Amino acid sequence: MGGVETNSISIDVTGNEHTTFDAYCVKMDIMQECATNGTNSTDVLNMTELQAGTNYTFYVYTIYQDVLSTNYTTVQSFTSKKSV
Repeated sequence: MGGVETNSISIDVTGNEHTTFDAYCVKMDIMQECATNGTNSTDVLNMTELQAGTNYTFYVYTIYQDVLSTNYTTVQSFTSKKSV
């Protein structure tokens, strides 16, 4: 996992030279962010415009030759509450 703020969550995805897919994508509702899979690469996907103090579920997919995988990993996180 990456970082947590009041209105955004950063999800760290790291490339892996032993895999055959082209990209990682993180989806939540209608929002989607993708990062190209590559050797020795580290990418951070930023999910923004979120509500403070809210739990979120993200679905991490892979893409191979423009086809979204049918299997996914679920990542749960939350945004920080606004300070008073």
